[in-house]
Amino acid sequence: MRRLAWWTLVAVALQATFAGVATTSLFFHPIVASAQRVFGGSVGVESVLFDVRTYESYGRDIWDGLVPYIQIVIEYPIGALPLFLVPAAAPAGVLPFRLGFALEMMAFQAATLAFLVARVSVREGERQARSRLVWSTALLAALGPLPIARYDLAPAFLAFAATCVWSQRGPLAGLLAGLGTMVKLFPGVVVVPLAVREGLGSWRALLSCVVTVIGMLALWHITGDIPTALRYHTERGLEIESVAASGLMLIGKIAGWKMDRTFDHSSEVLHAPAAETLALIGPWAQITLVGLAAARARRGDVFRSAGAAILGFVLGGKVFSPQYLLWVLPFVLAVAGRTGSWSRRLTLLACGLTFLVYPWSFIGLTLFHPLALALLAARNLTLIALYLTLLYGPEDEARP
Repeated sequence: MRRLAWWTLVAVALQATFAGVATTSLFFHPIVASAQRVFGGSVGVESVLFDVRTYESYGRDIWDGLVPYIQIVIEYPIGALPLFLVPAAAPAGVLPFRLGFALEMMAFQAATLAFLVARVSVREGERQARSRLVWSTALLAALGPLPIARYDLAPAFLAFAATCVWSQRGPLAGLLAGLGTMVKLFPGVVVVPLAVREGLGSWRALLSCVVTVIGMLALWHITGDIPTALRYHTERGLEIESVAASGLMLIGKIAGWKMDRTFDHSSEVLHAPAAETLALIGPWAQITLVGLAAARARRGDVFRSAGAAILGFVLGGKVFSPQYLLWVLPFVLAVAGRTGSWSRRLTLLACGLTFLVYPWSFIGLTLFHPLALALLAARNLTLIALYLTLLYGPEDEARP
């Protein structure tokens, strides 16, 4: 285990290095140059780091005494605020915050890998644990700057850790899932297949999760207007990177429909025939896809059903930001056997295609360029294949 700990630290260091280099102008220079040649425009490094600047603004405003959700309009749940406050305690300036935030995210990644390595080494041996560290490094490298340009590695850790300890049926699993839900909604999704799998025996974990969520909602209610914060997300339209929008844009391009997009609620929203209808259907699609994962939760590996549930939540949603792939990575890395092997290959392909979609061809996507639409469709079809693989792949994994 001591050797695995060193391997884990090396993997985290490499991942941090790759992500750090990917946030430099030197890395973006060929991306910008080639994208401008193909699409007539490009997303630069400052655009990719826009969310980090937003986090910094939130954190420093709160340290200055402004009340979140009352004096500051914040789109994120209350559980995310500590993630902004910690790096904002650094000296004033863009670089100190970015460095502090990057270190914070990589600390969560290190914790995720610690859980992963412990799990895999027990079930499959030390060699397979080292292999997963290599895969983890490749997957994060394929996503470029996203691991330290968004805060999603934190809730991804909470979702994965909750899944790892849920079978113990203790309150810790529920606490982790509840905290994750209040950091970013998706960790709550894993509770559905886990509760189905463990049945009434997991009542302590479920109770802990509910109490944690209620407690944090009460704190949120004291500090701000929850309905207003939730309305921000319910009012969002069909985002152009979503699976539904991808299919609609392809059909519209072939049929010659008039299509447009606007930047609204921090995302590019598609305006096309049936776009509003598909946005309304989105939550029902998410419920269906998560339900399918839960229905198969008693079969095979727990990480398959939990990972499929999160992926179904992503695929059915009306919003699909590129960093959402970070949610699925630890679950795919934990899956054993042939299903795990194929899942990791599909995920690596999806990560590479995601990088080509954002940042490389994103301007082309907003212009409905055929190449950009094809890359997005390929990414989304790959993820649909991954979802089906997790659900229906060979059940040759050792049960935990």
